[in-house]
Amino acid sequence: MKKRGLFSILLASICLVMKITPDRIVVLHGGQGFMSSHNWLSLKNVLKFPGVKIFADSFNEWRSRKDWLAMATQ
Repeated sequence: MKKRGLFSILLASICLVMKITPDRIVVLHGGQGFMSSHNWLSLKNVLKFPGVKIFADSFNEWRSRKDWLAMATQ
């Protein structure tokens, strides 16, 4: 039996509470992708989730829209 570290147990517990499971595709987002890279590494390498992806440039893309203020205040 493989021994699991505390970080891996805590991460798995958080995922369970948030209904994030390995059978789902998980898309992480941040300013330019680097903000979500730690979460990607944790889910992909620690918990071995196969469907983890980063939506690079997500905030910058949203911010460049002309209607971003209207969207943010709704």
